Amino acid sequence: MNIRDLLPPLASEFLRVLHPGTNTYVGPFSDWNAARRHAGQYDDPVLIDNVARAARASRDDPALIDQDAVLLRDMPPPFPLVAILLDAWRRRGHLHVLDFGGALGTSFRRCRPFLPAGAIWTIVEQPVLARIGAAEFADETLRFEETIEAATTQLQPDVILLSSVLQYIDDPDALLDRLASLSSAYLLLERTPVTKAPDHRAAVQVVPRRIYPASYPLWLLSRQRILSRLSGWTLVSDTSSPEGRTWTRRLFRFEFRDILLGLAGGDRGDTAPLAIPIGNGIT
Repeated sequence: MNIRDLLPPLASEFLRVLHPGTNTYVGPFSDWNAARRHAGQYDDPVLIDNVARAARASRDDPALIDQDAVLLRDMPPPFPLVAILLDAWRRRGHLHVLDFGGALGTSFRRCRPFLPAGAIWTIVEQPVLARIGAAEFADETLRFEETIEAATTQLQPDVILLSSVLQYIDDPDALLDRLASLSSAYLLLERTPVTKAPDHRAAVQVVPRRIYPASYPLWLLSRQRILSRLSGWTLVSDTSSPEGRTWTRRLFRFEFRDILLGLAGGDRGDTAPLAIPIGNGIT
């Protein structure tokens, strides 16, 4: 037992904000451009190099998992995601995963041992990462593209995955509108920071210096607004991510959530929908 075990939940959240070994968040700012002026860029060569180095290490050593350019050891498989993938495959008889912002295959490598034969996993990334991915990581299952259009020219997705990515898009509403137009069985927003506020709020994420000195603009996303943009989809589950609840330095509270939606009236088969416990929403 340590001091965290003795603290009430609210105090534990504040301790996480103040701890130098965790991401911290500054803001909210008035708008996205204001947040950008106080942060770095996602195409920073140092970040790209760190992402590529961690991905190569994970590819070459199955015991290592690369996440956000950090190497982790002996993490358990992501069984909730695996269940979603296999349910989509069972319903449709094939599996094409559209992994938007999937870096160089973090989620793919964790799920690969469980993928059915013939599965295709396409990652849509910024050009520099897509080129590295195509040259060093692509194979008969894993593909890399620079646009959603290129990724869906021949195959429509059965599962759309955004793992800790929607918050870093300058126009998340436009991206949701584009993805909502695809006839996927499931859309999963993993590790997504959401709030009870009616509108998105811009902030800055500061990465601990022990990892690498960097900061990035991000949105603290309105859960209400996300679900409004995806009104043609059915909410299947809404659960807390491992990151849980936290605060910005200005004491603006938000929570990382895993939000799973299914296409309402789509090709979901005749059996009951995937049985995943539905959370109680953010508190």
